[in-house]
Amino acid sequence: MPPATKWYNILGSDGDTVYHTIVGHHIENGQLKPGLKNGAKYGVALRTLNQHVPGPRVGFCLTPHAKADPPPFVPPAPKSLNLIRGDGTLTVTWHHARTAEGYQVDYSTNGGKTWAMAVWWNNTTSTILKGMDNDTAYTVRVRGRNNRGDGAWSDSVTDTPPSDNTPPTTVSVSNLGETQTGAGQVGKAGSIVWAQAAGFTTGSNSGGYTLQSVTVKFMGITGAPTGLTAAIHAASGGNPAANATYTLTGSNPVANAENTQSCAVTATVTCSLAANTDYFLVLTAPSQASYKYYRAALTSSGNQTNLPDNAGWSIADAGKNRQNVGNWADLGASGTLMFKVTATPK
Repeated sequence: MPPATKWYNILGSDGDTVYHTIVGHHIENGQLKPGLKNGAKYGVALRTLNQHVPGPRVGFCLTPHAKADPPPFVPPAPKSLNLIRGDGTLTVTWHHARTAEGYQVDYSTNGGKTWAMAVWWNNTTSTILKGMDNDTAYTVRVRGRNNRGDGAWSDSVTDTPPSDNTPPTTVSVSNLGETQTGAGQVGKAGSIVWAQAAGFTTGSNSGGYTLQSVTVKFMGITGAPTGLTAAIHAASGGNPAANATYTLTGSNPVANAENTQSCAVTATVTCSLAANTDYFLVLTAPSQASYKYYRAALTSSGNQTNLPDNAGWSIADAGKNRQNVGNWADLGASGTLMFKVTATPK
């Protein structure tokens, strides 16, 4: 590195800063343009700085490989758009688009001839559109956004009402409206990998139910974990069965928010729940570096809300947790997870 190298401090950085995005400028056709130029090589050097003196300079300068693929300027089109119709709602899920910091969701009621914006800046990969007409077919598209601009639109997906035009009827059981009294860890805290579970019982509809989604409240997040898994397990001896009946799909949770995970019916997955049957919602996360875990909200309230009032579902008063894939233990007075289960009667 040349001895006359000029150093620049990263404003606002501290001991926890481990990355920095360089925006910069470049010359194009004799004009100064904002941003770095894709395909060009830029040297990067690093040294530490504390409240006393700068650290020694690095002995070399890093440059990208000649065949390095620069990230897209704006996000690519999101993939795997999925729609789940409820009573007056439409749940939309999709896969993360690289470099996206938020998403815009549009819908159309005339097959895509004209569009209305439903969500301008959604910071997760799912959203629930409310106030939808049960008798209307909806076409939906999604695009990613970041501080560079708007990305390409996803392929549009259309959801049509049932052929007999009968509005779909959903049932739900929820304790999300109860008072939050604590939090349960999901992921690795120190040397322990934690999992959380909550029991619920279905109603008496003779044909059973088709599971639509589960919504879970999260209190906070520690250490930027990834890979939350929400799954439905049958009950076995008062505990969750060893293997999941259905693994749900959705985005990673964010702090102080509700997170919806959906069950998608496929050729091999029916999302069926039997009537008057006990099940468990189980939350797990892979073992990562120490202190990377989600904090799922708990409530000690034994109350729940059914929609409609006579749906007949219930939530167990006490949840369970597990350490390092050991035996399940009762939470007792600590309560249970705060969540909502939504299903359609068969």
